[in-house]
Amino acid sequence: MFAPYRWHFTARALESVSAIFFYGTRLREQCEAEPELGYALVTSMAKVMMSRLQATRRQLLGLSALALRSQSEALQLVRQMETPSRSGQKQFRPNRKSFRTKNPHVYKP
Repeated sequence: MFAPYRWHFTARALESVSAIFFYGTRLREQCEAEPELGYALVTSMAKVMMSRLQATRRQLLGLSALALRSQSEALQLVRQMETPSRSGQKQFRPNRKSFRTKNPHVYKP
């Protein structure tokens, strides 16, 4: 329907449906000949595209919030690691020897 006239959308029916097939070139010709038809078709398509874009936006915002939350939690852990304990040593620092023995598949130089 829109230049560069490539296939943009797909659909998959979960139940039995009836479908109508239109050739894009003939549909465009008809829309040019009858502007009211073209306007109605573009308006309907715009509503569908807008709802899909909004759904995608909501998904991305959800992922962004999750990433920010994870990033915030990671920063808190880093701050905790950098905060010296009462004995003067940094917290949450694994002992290299115990790390190697607990993880035998780790490369040992």
